[in-house]
Amino acid sequence: MELEWMNTADGSSTLRWVQQDECFHSRHGAIQESKHVYIESGLHYFLNTYQPQSLRIFEMGFGTGLNALLTYQFVKKRSGIQIDYHAIDTFPLPFSIWSKLNYPESLQEENLIDIFSTMHSEVYSEAILIDENFRLVKEQINFQLYQRQTQFDLIYYDAFGPRVQPELWTEEVLSLAVQLLEENGVLVTYCAKGAVKRIFRQLGAEVTSLPGPPGKREMIRVSKKKNSDVLL
Repeated sequence: MELEWMNTADGSSTLRWVQQDECFHSRHGAIQESKHVYIESGLHYFLNTYQPQSLRIFEMGFGTGLNALLTYQFVKKRSGIQIDYHAIDTFPLPFSIWSKLNYPESLQEENLIDIFSTMHSEVYSEAILIDENFRLVKEQINFQLYQRQTQFDLIYYDAFGPRVQPELWTEEVLSLAVQLLEENGVLVTYCAKGAVKRIFRQLGAEVTSLPGPPGKREMIRVSKKKNSDVLL
């Protein structure tokens, strides 16, 4: 995978997969997009709706680590919330790539530099204690092969889009994502294609269309409602 750096409109950097001409984030703003889709529409929504004291989060596609970093930054301002964050990726970024991403500097919090570095530690399948309230576990594995008894309150489904990774947007694979959700669990994704929404609804989940981040008309939030007839 050949990658090149680029700056987005909000000043934060992202990566472009050269062979596919696919960016990891929106050209309109990497931080802006991630905050809108995953933090505001996912994390903030779930915390305000259910008021949990602890939260299990799963990220499909750790990538640049931006979603994990923004999650850490957000929950640090809500003292006492315990975060158990699991993420998978098939091709983790090497130091030579992730170390040049400017997210800690763009977020203007000096302590995030060390946090970002720790999150990109080469430790896999073991817990990394970011601090006393934030536990991170990363695994280098295909989502189709991921097996875990634990279910999650919140899923960030951040795979490349159907054009680039169609295998991650099939009914079979999206059903695995729904299975990973606890009752009342929530999945958020930037992808709002009609076929994807239909699959989630066929699986028995509730799909809510939401305004997308700048440059994108729509995104979706998927909810696994308690006592709903989800097809597993």
